[in-house]
Amino acid sequence: MVGSKGWVDVQPLVGLLGLFQETILVHNDVLKHGIYTLPQAARLVGVKSRKPGDWFLTRRGRSVAILSPAYPAESGGGGMISFLDLVEAAVTARLREHVSMQTIRRLHQALSDLWQTHHPLGCQNLYVDDAGRRVFVEAAEAEGQNADFIEVLQRQHAMAAILKPVLNRLEFDLATGAAERLTLTPGVVLDPRRRYGQPIVRDARVPTAFEVPSGPQRSTKVTRLGPTTSL
Repeated sequence: MVGSKGWVDVQPLVGLLGLFQETILVHNDVLKHGIYTLPQAARLVGVKSRKPGDWFLTRRGRSVAILSPAYPAESGGGGMISFLDLVEAAVTARLREHVSMQTIRRLHQALSDLWQTHHPLGCQNLYVDDAGRRVFVEAAEAEGQNADFIEVLQRQHAMAAILKPVLNRLEFDLATGAAERLTLTPGVVLDPRRRYGQPIVRDARVPTAFEVPSGPQRSTKVTRLGPTTSL
């Protein structure tokens, strides 16, 4: 239900997401950023259930989380993340196949400083070499030049022909550069402006159940749930 001041009663989401102990009000603008629990993020990204918690929450011996959630625990958002957080988790999962978390932390900090954003892994496209161990951005973004690509940490240049996107399933907002849509599998997308960022069939905007099992033998399961009214 939408209130007179533009606030939405999300009690129907409480049982589904397990986020709150009582009825709360969330502003429309927040809902448009997408809402995901950490276990749900693990299923969508295709990693073990504990991994998003390792990335977004502080752990013993570590005072600062590796990734910065849009809904911090101190503001009542502990255990849930936004669409851009989810994109960062997806990029982290892909990079983690080839580089250490220490390197990813350094990449995140360097790109955050470069682009002045809390979600640098979800801002513009990132590229890797064939080995997947070096991460590049377009040099014009990094240096204001018309060169090709530059490696984030070592500042080495590379030609576009030898690079590939970290995630080629992302669509970006032309005005802000931030990711605005993630394709999970052909025809199924996450769009934070639709159904709170839950999986939908792209053209019909029909909700789906989607899961990417973790592990070396991954298979995608998509179940169409039926028609719904788009948001």
